[in-house]
Amino acid sequence: MKISIIGGGPAGLIAALYLSRIPEAEITVFERKSESDYHASLCAEGISLDKLNKLEQETGFCSRAYIARQVNGIRVFFPNRKYGIVQQGGATLRRTEWQRGMVAFLRQRGVRVAFSTKFLLENQKDEDWVVGADGPASKLRARIDGRVDLVPSVQYRMRLDWCEDYFDVFVGSMFHDGRSNHAYGWIFPKGNGVFNVGTGGNFTILDNFINDYNIKGEIEDKGAAPIAVNGTVFEHDRVLLIGDAAGLTNPITCGGLSAIICCAGYLYQAITSARPGVYTRKIKAEGLFPADWHGREKVFYPPDKTLNKIGVLSGNRRVNPPGSGFLVRLAMTPGTWLPCLNLVRFLPALKRVSW
Repeated sequence: MKISIIGGGPAGLIAALYLSRIPEAEITVFERKSESDYHASLCAEGISLDKLNKLEQETGFCSRAYIARQVNGIRVFFPNRKYGIVQQGGATLRRTEWQRGMVAFLRQRGVRVAFSTKFLLENQKDEDWVVGADGPASKLRARIDGRVDLVPSVQYRMRLDWCEDYFDVFVGSMFHDGRSNHAYGWIFPKGNGVFNVGTGGNFTILDNFINDYNIKGEIEDKGAAPIAVNGTVFEHDRVLLIGDAAGLTNPITCGGLSAIICCAGYLYQAITSARPGVYTRKIKAEGLFPADWHGREKVFYPPDKTLNKIGVLSGNRRVNPPGSGFLVRLAMTPGTWLPCLNLVRFLPALKRVSW
């Protein structure tokens, strides 16, 4: 069995890790960049420890050597500067080194990683499989009539005097550009006083965010990149899509690495079963279907007035599980009952597929 994987980013490499478990599979990862110029694209670089452990348990690849900083959870800051803490271990990665580590591991497993090489779909034989991991502007997706929405994101690498124990996420109307909601701003620690500071949207939104929150520090690097969400088609015949190529990045968090790890397992099941539709059915059954999450955006990003009430309820404390003080304040604030109920309903599922 021949499997061609188009794209040597995280989606392509993680897909290769899972598919390399198929006996007798001949796998080639095609990457258009040269090996000397190979580096990771813009990313906040955060992921839960649960997902890194899942990757190791299911593929044998250990990511611990590539962790830049471990954190205790996520602090969600509301417009009134109150916050709530979602306790869950996570880490930021040294992503270029992490990807290079996967390349070396795959080569030891007999997977061919071909740099400076393009794949021509015309070369695919009837019995071959092709996995499209060629990013937000995927040509393979266009060939099978798939569509995505592109969410712009921007980021500075900054040296700051800031808490390094959490992923900090900031929500509110400042992240709206008048046409769409770009979700949130973020400050993710990389260790030794270095942080990834970014937002959805453009650099004006990012600069306003930094000024409004009085984030002072030295900018060491900056970048911008689109994120593909709300994908519509994930497979056709023996062509399967993953990551940004599929638009399988969660539209609530725009976190892509966790979704890639989940979907790479579904790729393995789809190819080993050789039954059409298995991949798409798994995506829908396991809670990753983009259309379902797109319809829940207002649950996680309500108006500022509601966000501020939730911030007061959170009380700068842990919210999972909520303490007695939270429940008392909730009982005394009827206007927050429905939003909090919806968050309680969907937050566990969101953590499972996106962090």
